[in-house]
Amino acid sequence: GQNKFGRTADGAPDGRCEKCGAAGQCKPRGMALCLTCLDAVMVRGIRNAQTRARAGAPSERLLLAFSGGAHSLCLAALLRRCLEGLKGDRFHLRLVHVQEGGAAYAEAVAAAALSVTAPLPDGTAIPYEVIQLAGEDAAALAETPENATAWDDLRSASRLRALLTYAKSQQCTRVVLAECATHLAARVIFSAAKGAPAPPDDLQAGGNPGAGAGVVLFRPQADFLSEEVHLLLHHFKLQAAYEPVGCAHLSSRFLASSINAQSRRFVATLQSDKVGSVHTILRTALKVGATRASAHADDNFQVDDAKVDAAAKVDAGGEVDGGAKVDKDG
Repeated sequence: GQNKFGRTADGAPDGRCEKCGAAGQCKPRGMALCLTCLDAVMVRGIRNAQTRARAGAPSERLLLAFSGGAHSLCLAALLRRCLEGLKGDRFHLRLVHVQEGGAAYAEAVAAAALSVTAPLPDGTAIPYEVIQLAGEDAAALAETPENATAWDDLRSASRLRALLTYAKSQQCTRVVLAECATHLAARVIFSAAKGAPAPPDDLQAGGNPGAGAGVVLFRPQADFLSEEVHLLLHHFKLQAAYEPVGCAHLSSRFLASSINAQSRRFVATLQSDKVGSVHTILRTALKVGATRASAHADDNFQVDDAKVDAAAKVDAGGEVDGGAKVDKDG
């Protein structure tokens, strides 16, 4: 019982890609793929996300939040590939980095940006720009925080405010965030731990408006796993910049103690052992969020806790959300 690519009937891969039969596979979702086919799958995923969000029209001006890390670098490379595959009028793309850290980090980010912002074959430029945090936000981050979680939240909010403000000033239509499914699953956990469930719009590719800035947030990598991103960077032979620790007076050990950082480590561990767990978390959170939103839309604004509990329940058959299979011990 083997298929034409040598895959046995029980689904155990023999080291060949399920799409083309080539050797050298990766298994980010349990399906064996060569890196070339993974590349094609992810480019198609970005194009599909743009189509669903109507973010690929020539009138679209996309501002990519570029930290220089693996995820924003991968997304920049994928968006570049999308631009290269289009003829005629295309969407506009610019990379914007919010400055933080020292000179060495700034140089590393600039080097990462240079690897994906060379002019397109027709001469079209992809701008790379560096902006600063607002004065009050920079001052607040420089103060010694009460705890790591509060500082982490403040840093994220400050960076997003800076990006939204700049996007509006440049008449951009969308701020593109490089968050992938792994990041979003971690957000589900740390938001719940803080007693404030993440809104459903924050867990999808989006079209959700940025707070008061007149632009839309867009997450085209929302269906990808962090492992897939790193595999594709290896395939592209791109080098990400290192991540900054933060302010000089904050230790990496202190920052690693935040609820956010611990949630990210937890989800990364889940992903390495049970690939489907990341998307199961997201599907369940979206179902719960939709149930809560429906309940709040009622005139009485009463949340039916029984419905919420039922939406999140894993039944004895190992199913979530009416059919998404998970391990019973997961």
